[in-house]
Amino acid sequence: MNLLLVRDQEWQDDDTIAVTGDRARHLFEVLECRPGDDIRVGKPNGFLGRGRILAADRSEVRVACRFDAPPPPARRLELLMAVPRPKVLGRVVEQAVSLGVSRLHLLRAWFVEKSYLKCDLLNHPERMEERVWRGLEVSGRTHVPEVLIHPLFRPFVEDDLDRHLGKGGGRFLAHPGSETPLGRVPLPAEGVLALAIGPERGWTAFEVELLTAHGFQAVSLGDGVLRVETAAVAGLALLAAADASRS
Repeated sequence: MNLLLVRDQEWQDDDTIAVTGDRARHLFEVLECRPGDDIRVGKPNGFLGRGRILAADRSEVRVACRFDAPPPPARRLELLMAVPRPKVLGRVVEQAVSLGVSRLHLLRAWFVEKSYLKCDLLNHPERMEERVWRGLEVSGRTHVPEVLIHPLFRPFVEDDLDRHLGKGGGRFLAHPGSETPLGRVPLPAEGVLALAIGPERGWTAFEVELLTAHGFQAVSLGDGVLRVETAAVAGLALLAAADASRS
């Protein structure tokens, strides 16, 4: 935890919060926070600041907060990802959020098992929110990205994709066998940078054709075939680094 992102229910008064549960134990046992120590704090979609530890034990940590620093700017990254296995999904969400995605689209591609859509993360918003916030607390960001679920692939691409991604920008489809490395693709100056990652068994030919018809460029992330979580992290990291080097 590199940032304590304050939950609404943790406020005790105008500037004091009380953290309980796993986060309190982490502050007390792992970070060894004690009265008088300072930590970084942030408001969701708001400012950063400093927190002074007032009291701490394994069950509750009380912090006096002051918010006076603007947050890191939101990146223009969006991830379109076929829903992976439930054990993988949570990790990918945390890592994608840590890399600064502004929105995460979860797609029901052809090779996505129907049972994946019934997993806890996709049916209990509070659990997905917790994964998102963990990613923010690792990276030190406060911009809370949207996580959207699209159970019908073709209607989403044909009817909703342009509305979500807008005009301009760059759209990239990770596809083994492509001769164009993502790291060598010039990025547009404006607009969303969208990366599409398929399921473990890959995109179908129809899905590739449909995405390509809607502006996606097939790119390679390396010589071999990567697992979903590796491809998502590698692709987003390449885009984030390349975009940062432009400014």
